[in-house]
Amino acid sequence: RARNSFWLAPMAGITDVCFRKLMDEMNAGVLISELVSAKGLFYNSEKTKNDYDKIISRVEISRFVSTANIFKDFPPEVMNIFVESGDLINFPKGHNIVAQGEKDKTFYLLLKGEVEILKDGEICATLGQGSFFGEVALLADVPRTADVKSKEDCLILFIEDKDFWRILSNNLDLAMYIESVGRN
Repeated sequence: RARNSFWLAPMAGITDVCFRKLMDEMNAGVLISELVSAKGLFYNSEKTKNDYDKIISRVEISRFVSTANIFKDFPPEVMNIFVESGDLINFPKGHNIVAQGEKDKTFYLLLKGEVEILKDGEICATLGQGSFFGEVALLADVPRTADVKSKEDCLILFIEDKDFWRILSNNLDLAMYIESVGRN
């Protein structure tokens, strides 16, 4: 019972700061296991069911994001800022995510799946889980330099330009890393 009562805290309005601290200190897989084992406690009302589902979703997203090379040398807070600033979208296999020449200003972080990068119709790269794209158009203020097509079903975290710039302005090392990848 004591163990299960610990999970009442998130459902009772745990703050984002507390949630981030919990995520930083606990392995996401363990956290998901604990939450799943306590699921019955929270499915007794629509509100607690929705809260439970949101927490499971945040933990799973954090687990995917934590595998991204972009965050390997940065504190967990940077990863959390990305997760909190972005929105998730699923793309089915074969979907055109980005069109070359388009004036879109969005940064994309591939959480799950694979995409192909096509320049003038020719495949020039394949990106997998943890990779990102869209940085060139943002950094150089140019139209999209390539098409991006999902090679399989994909889960993508996308961040609008205003949030992207806010994040980078507060994280110079991250800005330099993204710029160096964009140059290559």
